Amino acid sequence: MTDMNPAALDEILDLLGEAKTRELLGVLADDLGKRFASEKAEVIAFDAHATISSAGTFGFVSLASVCRTVENACRAGADVTPLLVRLNDERARALDQIAALRMAA
Repeated sequence: MTDMNPAALDEILDLLGEAKTRELLGVLADDLGKRFASEKAEVIAFDAHATISSAGTFGFVSLASVCRTVENACRAGADVTPLLVRLNDERARALDQIAALRMAA
């Protein structure tokens, strides 16, 4: 399971309530499903940058961290292939966790 900061999710729940939080988790899941389809470094960097904020907001610490690493590597012109494997693993874990949270909420 991906490293998660439960306090971040609790804060969102306290601010927005269960229904809105569940809706926003669905938006995040949809977004994660659409990102990282390109092989172009500039698009990967953009997707990583966008995901850092949304993942961090909901407490998906590992996903946000690997996205930050991927974004920096893309901007530096490095080979991100091994990082993308890690990113996709974290993304899959986050999607599984989002599904579980949405069912439980």
